[in-house]
Amino acid sequence: SIGRVSGNLLTGATIDNVAFRDSAGMPFVAAEQVSARYNILELFTRKIDLGAVRIQRPLIVLDRPPGGKWNYQRIFPPSDTTKPRSVRNKGFPWIVLHDVAIFEGRLLMRTPWKTDTTLSRAAQDSSIRAALGGGTRLMVVRADSGFQKVVELRDLTARLPLLRITQPGFKDRLAQIASIRMIAFPFRPPPATVNDGTGNLFFNNDSLWWNDVAVQMPDSRVRGEGRYVFTTGDMTLAAKASPAAFADFRWVFPRFPSDGGGPLEFALEWRGTTEEYRVRNADVRTQGARLRGKFAISFADTFAIHDTDVRFDNVSTRLVERFVPDFKAPRRGTMDGLLTIVGGRNAMRLNGTLAFHDQQGGGTSNLAGNGYMGYVNGDIRMRDLRLRVNALQVTLLKSLSPALSEMMAPVSGVLYGNITLNGSTETYLAIAGDVEHRDRGNVSRLAGTARFAIAAGESFNINLQARPISLAEVGLFAPA
Repeated sequence: SIGRVSGNLLTGATIDNVAFRDSAGMPFVAAEQVSARYNILELFTRKIDLGAVRIQRPLIVLDRPPGGKWNYQRIFPPSDTTKPRSVRNKGFPWIVLHDVAIFEGRLLMRTPWKTDTTLSRAAQDSSIRAALGGGTRLMVVRADSGFQKVVELRDLTARLPLLRITQPGFKDRLAQIASIRMIAFPFRPPPATVNDGTGNLFFNNDSLWWNDVAVQMPDSRVRGEGRYVFTTGDMTLAAKASPAAFADFRWVFPRFPSDGGGPLEFALEWRGTTEEYRVRNADVRTQGARLRGKFAISFADTFAIHDTDVRFDNVSTRLVERFVPDFKAPRRGTMDGLLTIVGGRNAMRLNGTLAFHDQQGGGTSNLAGNGYMGYVNGDIRMRDLRLRVNALQVTLLKSLSPALSEMMAPVSGVLYGNITLNGSTETYLAIAGDVEHRDRGNVSRLAGTARFAIAAGESFNINLQARPISLAEVGLFAPA
C-alpha cells in the first residue's frame, strides 16, 4: 500500500507512507517515505537493483513463527537453482541495494524459541515460566503455535554502501555498514547503545555473523567478530576493547557496575542454558578497585570459575557481592592480593595471597595458601584449605558462623602461624595447626586440633599442646 508517488517513474521515485504486508496482512516493512533510483527495464526482468535508497522512519518486522518460514520468504520467494523452473520463475534472483541511508528506524526480529527438551517436564514448565516472566535475559513472548524470542533495534540510523539480499554467484547475504547508530535490545533491558559502527555483516535464514567490526559505544571502543543464531539464541563474541566501560556492557551482564572499566579482551559464548564469559589481558578499575589479569565464569545450573589468574587491589566486599549472586560477605572490608581459581561454586580450588582490611574495626588479616572453598546457599565450605597466617583477626574467624562467634565470644586478638581448615559454617568446622595467639597482652602458642560441631548441639572437641598457654586467656571463658 502506498500514499503518494512522485518523481520520474522511469528512473526513480519517491513514495510516501509505503507498507509491505504478507498474504496474512502482517507487516513486513512500513516507512514514512522511501526514495530510490532504478532502471525500470530491469524491474520487468525481476532484477531489483536500486541506488540512492533513502528510507525515513521505517518499521521493519522480520518474523519467523515456530515451524514456519520467514515473512520475507513468503513475500519474495527464493530463486533457488536447485528448484524446478516453475518455482524459480516466481522468485527474485537479484535484489541489491546501493548507497542505502536509513533514518530513525525500528527493527523487530521474532524467531522461534523452545525450552531445553532434555529437562524434565516440570523443569521445562519452570523454564517457560521464567522466560515469559522475565527470569532470563531473553525476551520471550507467546506465539500462535509456541513461543518466540524478540530482538529489537530502536532509533536506527545507518548508511550502507551495499545491501545484498540475493545475487547470482553469492551464497550469503551481505550488509556493508559505513556508519550506524542505534539503541539495541538483543535481550531484556538494559539495552546496548551504539554511537557508531563499521564493518560487514553476513547473514542467511539461520544466523548472522561478522568479522573485524568496529563499534563505538558511549565510553567504549570495541573491535571483534561473532555469530548469532536466530533459531536457538546461541551467540559467540570475541572482541578487544580499548577501553571497555562496564556501563556499556550491562546489556550482557546487568550486574556490572555503572562506572569504571579499562582495556581488555573479551569473549562470550551462549549455548542453550549455558553462559560463559572470558576476560584476558584486563586492567580495569571501578569503585576504587583495580583488577589485572584474566578470569572466566560459566553460568548453568550453578556457576563455575576457571582460567582465573588475577591481581587485585582495594576490592570491596560490596563489589564482590555485586558480581556473585546470593553471596553475602560475613564482614565488610576491602581486599588486595593475587589469586588463581579453578572449579565450580561448590568447590573452587584457590591458590594465592589475600590481605583483608576490615572496615568494622577488626584490623587487617593477611593470608597465603591453597585449597578448596565453596559457597552454597549461605554456607561457606572448606576442604584442605591450608593457610600460612601472617595475621588473622579472630573477629574475622568468628564472623564465619553465628554459632562459632558465640562459642569464641570471650576471645579476640590475632593469630599467626599455619592453619588447615575443613568443614562448613553450618555443620562443623575442624581446625588443625600450629599458631600463636596474641590478645590484649596475653600470648599463647598452641599446636593441635579443634573441632566445633555447629549443627549438633554446638559442641566442641579440642586437643591442643600448650607451648605455653596464657592462663589469663583461659580465664576469659570462666571469669569466676
